[in-house]
Amino acid sequence: PRVVPARWPPRPSARLADSLPSALFVVVHLSLSGGPDGLAASAVAAFLAHGADVHLPMIATELPAHLAWRGDARVHAATVSLDHESQVTAFYGALPDLWASIHLVGGFAMGPIAETSLAEFEKQWRLNAVTCFLGCREAVKAIRRGKGGGRIVNVAARPVLEPVPNMTAYAAAKAEGRALKQSL
Repeated sequence: PRVVPARWPPRPSARLADSLPSALFVVVHLSLSGGPDGLAASAVAAFLAHGADVHLPMIATELPAHLAWRGDARVHAATVSLDHESQVTAFYGALPDLWASIHLVGGFAMGPIAETSLAEFEKQWRLNAVTCFLGCREAVKAIRRGKGGGRIVNVAARPVLEPVPNMTAYAAAKAEGRALKQSL
């Protein structure tokens, strides 16, 4: 099976449910700073609404109490540091057939390039590029183990497409995810 890039959210003319296989397992990567919020929480809710089992690698040890889907038996949360190769490999290796992997992990920092240290640049690279690379690599392996193909969605950021002053390190790190998706 080949990995086919997908657009998230789906085009308004397409219904997500129309493209989902009957047995669906989805991975939604969550923020390294904690658990699901905003876009990640919405993505999880949308997949659950269409009958998916959702696997959540996250740095937090438990899901926040405010999430409506917290107790859903189809939600499988695991503590995984997505910038550590062995943990990401083990997480994906233990998954059932995978249909989609949504990569929402990242970190943000801004400042003039003349004042950005190599350490800060490397931190942005690890939070945004390394997590995306490891997720894509292991998702490709997991999707290929299955029988029905799959989807990988890398969430970038507006500064990748429209440069913004003082976001050099962040934009460079986020651009890796876009380039990686295009190369798949």
